[in-house]
Amino acid sequence: GTMARSRRQFRLGEDLAVCLDVMDGEFSSVTAMSGRLRRVMSGCGKDEFDPMDQGRSMLVFQQQVAPGGLPGWLFLLPAAETAGLSPGDYGVDARMVLAGGALAVTRKSASISLTDGAVR
Repeated sequence: GTMARSRRQFRLGEDLAVCLDVMDGEFSSVTAMSGRLRRVMSGCGKDEFDPMDQGRSMLVFQQQVAPGGLPGWLFLLPAAETAGLSPGDYGVDARMVLAGGALAVTRKSASISLTDGAVR
């Protein structure tokens, strides 16, 4: 399936929560979802995950679907985790396990900018 992309900004030391909605594909075949917040490198007109950054494991919660709404997941990284990160650009490396055991990986599915949390 394809997931919606959005650009979000957060400060270091605050909860980071991103909702990703399923845009197409068979939602009912997803049996598990995991996500990691990973640093993104920009170059050559496209963003890629930094291969040296394994990222931080995120908490994942399935969203309740409103009638006529799209299913999706909430990816959360608590404030204590974001406090230890460096300012910069990040993405959610989301992985879905489908019925039958197949693994589907979303390419950078959310663009996140983390800025210094100091009050100015």
